Amino acid sequence: MSKEGIWQDSDGMKDSEIVEQWTKTLHTVEYAVEQLKHQKTALIKKREDIVNSKETKNG
Repeated sequence: MSKEGIWQDSDGMKDSEIVEQWTKTLHTVEYAVEQLKHQKTALIKKREDIVNSKETKNG
């Protein structure tokens, strides 16, 4: 398999180093996705609270 285009500086890297770099990248992406899910949940809850608050005030 050609290393060209896999990683910008992959020419001097061993396959194990490339795997390690991609593993770190994937873990970073997984963590970011997890954080976005938490933020989405929090925002949906906040929106529901605002809607419920308006309904209560309008009575």
